[in-house]
Amino acid sequence: MTTASEPEQPPQQNGHSESRDPRTQLELTIDNLLTKIWEIMVQLNDYNPENKWALSHTLSDLADRFDEIHKLQEKIKHIEVPLEVIEYIDEGRNPDKFMVDYVEEVIKENESVNIKNEAIQVISILIYKKHFNSFNEFLDSIDINSFQLLMNCQNFSELLLDQLQESFPEQTDCYKQYQLSKSKTTNGH
Repeated sequence: MTTASEPEQPPQQNGHSESRDPRTQLELTIDNLLTKIWEIMVQLNDYNPENKWALSHTLSDLADRFDEIHKLQEKIKHIEVPLEVIEYIDEGRNPDKFMVDYVEEVIKENESVNIKNEAIQVISILIYKKHFNSFNEFLDSIDINSFQLLMNCQNFSELLLDQLQESFPEQTDCYKQYQLSKSKTTNGH
């Protein structure tokens, strides 16, 4: 741990910072800047005229950190920070808490969307069942003799099923399966 009287080496001079990406370097430099500000606050609180060289050195280091930030700013093109985060920080609140609140809000929104999706699926199943039942009732209500006459007239049943297939593909497929299973049970008994 560095004390207020020990000078801290800037990140550029340790040899490892050159291999880091600019964003990581910026984060480290900001951390060092905050440390220097804290050191200045401690030195001013316990100010002793005999140690003014230490305060002067710390202020010089602070200026160096600002220069580093300015240089790193040129390497980092653009970082968008949402206005909500800036306002959150301006209110003196922790930005990490903002992320926790945001994640919780997204989870609640996701749960709401999932509930709506499930409701839509249930409604679509109910609509499908109603149309399927109505379609079967319609076909069952047709007089068998009239229906057989229509079926003999130029393959009317195929024409009707083709037209229904275009409008109601799923229901028509279900009807075909229903008729197939119905004919199997009738022929089997």
